[in-house]
Amino acid sequence: MYFLDEPTTRFGQIIIPPDPQDPGIVTHPPKIDPGMPTKPLGQPDPPDPADIASFLILKNEIKKQLDRNFRADDEPGYLDRRRRLRIAFQAVPKAFASDLLGHLLFKNDPLAKLFHYKLHDATQQEMIGILQRKLETL
Repeated sequence: MYFLDEPTTRFGQIIIPPDPQDPGIVTHPPKIDPGMPTKPLGQPDPPDPADIASFLILKNEIKKQLDRNFRADDEPGYLDRRRRLRIAFQAVPKAFASDLLGHLLFKNDPLAKLFHYKLHDATQQEMIGILQRKLETL
């Protein structure tokens, strides 16, 4: 709505355009010392989105391998599952190793129950050892 060629609100108030010399809102970021920490001390870095996606894919692969059923005499099948699980556990991002280890040790979710039900104790200890070694390198 215009009143006498000036923009106005619907209540008749004249809208005053901003001064072209006024910088208004600063659009450039503040200067930060590169040596200054950008997160609070003592808190871990947030996980990378690529790590999150990788972890979800690996968790599905681990579940898929644990869901496989074999006959008692199917040794190549057991060895193949162990090899694939070893690869998946080694590929778990370090940021998620403690979470997965906690789930598997406390047997509090379906994946942990499947892990302890389907795998031999030696295989369980090997997979848990892989995760523990990842935590030692953090």
